[in-house]
Amino acid sequence: MKLLPEVSDCVIDHLSTDKTALKACGLAGRQWLPRSRFHLFREVRLRVGPGLAAIGSIRDVEGYLDMEGFLEVVDASSSDIFATIQRLAVTYVGERSVGSEHLLRFSPCFQLQHLNVQLPRHQGNDAEVLHTQLASVANNWSSLSSFSLSFSIASLSVIFDIIACFPRLEQLTLLGQKMDDTIGSLAALPPRIRSLDTGILRGGEFFFRHLLSLPTLPLFRVLKLDDEMDMRDGAPITEYLQCAGHAVQSVVLEIWTYLGVLEHLAVQHCTQLRHLIIQSYVGPFHNVSAYLSNLLSAVTSSSLSTIEIEIVNLRSWPHELAAAANGLDRTLAHPRFNNLQRFVLCGDALPLARGATDASES
Repeated sequence: MKLLPEVSDCVIDHLSTDKTALKACGLAGRQWLPRSRFHLFREVRLRVGPGLAAIGSIRDVEGYLDMEGFLEVVDASSSDIFATIQRLAVTYVGERSVGSEHLLRFSPCFQLQHLNVQLPRHQGNDAEVLHTQLASVANNWSSLSSFSLSFSIASLSVIFDIIACFPRLEQLTLLGQKMDDTIGSLAALPPRIRSLDTGILRGGEFFFRHLLSLPTLPLFRVLKLDDEMDMRDGAPITEYLQCAGHAVQSVVLEIWTYLGVLEHLAVQHCTQLRHLIIQSYVGPFHNVSAYLSNLLSAVTSSSLSTIEIEIVNLRSWPHELAAAANGLDRTLAHPRFNNLQRFVLCGDALPLARGATDASES
């Protein structure tokens, strides 16, 4: 019995997260193939470099596909796989892997909305090479709204040149070991960026210093930071919050070294703050309650609706957990928290990776 296209599409859509089932649907017949491929290749994660174990024509390593094997499948396909890709992640492994220019093959991805690029962990001009390639394909990626870049070392000017390739960006993520300062004028940020995630071990202050020098200061609604950023009085991020904090609605702070950094997070300038999320990957100590209470006491926004605090191994410190809960209860009794709808204080195990936690609510 032949199903109506609307029915078969509905069945396949229901299986959109089951890749094994999608592959089986694609082999069921020509009618099922286009919809199956749409879900199979809507998100593609690729790895470029040596050390990939072969499994068939496409080599799958830790959820990533080998770039060359994937392109072989694309070339042999009777349909346009590039046209279905909406999310693309490319991880480069080893020296000179960026120079392979595989990325240029993805120029026909006219529906691409999210791009994630991870450069090799070594010193070199990989960021400059990447900029050259992205500048060649950027015109075809006019729908790109989210861009994430992980790098080892890169100059501020090259980073801004890369970002400027995509004028319709709305979400930007920059993760790196070191960002070098640059003398002279730099490209402006795309005007639509409303979400910024920065995790730069050294040199992150240069990024915000440049933002402060722009004729029009970018206004971010979502700001994600980590404790490697200098947040003391007079630091560029603090100056930015003083000037543009009124536009910030969500703040996420990742803590990897010292919980005391909470004392320097200038939330008092975020007068429209709605969501505050603290993710600490260092264990608690005797004054955790004071740090958290002081942070929340500095909040001036009466629109705050969500507070989530995750502190690793907090349950292993029952006295600190009880003290933190009691202290926060007194702080949250203030009328400015009357609109609070969600409060979470949790934390058990170490995260597997940056931004991931394995915690339970308390």
